[in-house]
Amino acid sequence: MNKNIEIGNIEKVKHFLNEDIGLDAFTNLRQLEDTDKALFLKTLWEIILSNKHPEAWRSAWTFFHIAHNDTHLTRPYIQPIVDHIQQFKHDGQKRELLKILLSFKATELPMGQLLEVCYNFLLNEKESLAVRVHSMEMIYQISEVEPDLKPELKLVLEALTTPDASPAITSRAGKILKNLQR
Repeated sequence: MNKNIEIGNIEKVKHFLNEDIGLDAFTNLRQLEDTDKALFLKTLWEIILSNKHPEAWRSAWTFFHIAHNDTHLTRPYIQPIVDHIQQFKHDGQKRELLKILLSFKATELPMGQLLEVCYNFLLNEKESLAVRVHSMEMIYQISEVEPDLKPELKLVLEALTTPDASPAITSRAGKILKNLQR
């Protein structure tokens, strides 16, 4: 990949997402200089915002895998992610972007706005299990900073752990409830 030309070119990046993605490509991307990674992430973000599939969710997946350990590169995207995440159509976009947000300390995030977003996801049975579980984890992390939120979270989690609840919801809720009782 000619990184100086292709990483900022949306059509070339879309081609990469649809055709060239693989272990060797990720190894090369991880070795990019920060300025090139930043340009690549900016291009991926533009594709994510397009909400066109499959490129949008593949961009979110790639964004997470390239940058989740480089919080200095993803920090500028915190507020845009929180502002747009509810508008994304594909669960994969939401899931990967929530994972990026989970890589930050709750105090680095717009906690009030994110709390509302995550409760909307958690309580919406139409959302995918992964989105709901990551939202649950985010709410818990915020409650660790704002302990006054813990009683409400406990009530919500207890209400979600019904006999007909999915094993994923029941398992994660059980772990969080156990932590909340400490």
